[in-house]
Amino acid sequence: MQPPGEADGRHTPTKFEDPEIDDVTLHECALGRQAESAVLFSFYPLLPANSTRHPEIKELPKEQMAEKVDRKTVEQFYHAQPVSASVERLAAFVPDDRDVDLLKIDVEGAEADVLLGVDDEQWPRIRRIVVEVVDLNERLATVCEVLRGAGFDVDARRAPMTEEENRYYMVHGVRR
Repeated sequence: MQPPGEADGRHTPTKFEDPEIDDVTLHECALGRQAESAVLFSFYPLLPANSTRHPEIKELPKEQMAEKVDRKTVEQFYHAQPVSASVERLAAFVPDDRDVDLLKIDVEGAEADVLLGVDDEQWPRIRRIVVEVVDLNERLATVCEVLRGAGFDVDARRAPMTEEENRYYMVHGVRR
């Protein structure tokens, strides 16, 4: 993930530059339950996949890391740069002309917001879904509830290669 640019209120599609892949368009925006502009995110240059709108969910991993390395190292890895980005609803990207065979969501604390950005009439076109969830503040139960309400059979299991105290789960949903 690269830090998003300054938001101009709309996402900007960009053609993916790779000669082996010719049908991918990148949209420089975040996802959420509603469209917003100039939303503040925490970008971690040394851990870009951990960048988030919800930096409070990084407190547990920071404490766990501090048990293994010195505090200065932890602060270096989790030194956030504020960035601003537009937020769009996932509904804007669900195709009207075909089903979505697999939707994968890994959004560092915004899982329920992203799911709530799907329109009710779009859910039947999504056949399978996988969501990574950190179970803080009932996030796991909320995600499972949204998916069940959208017509999925749901299976939530601790994420592979994680410790129980990390609270990382993979939620799999299959259309009933």
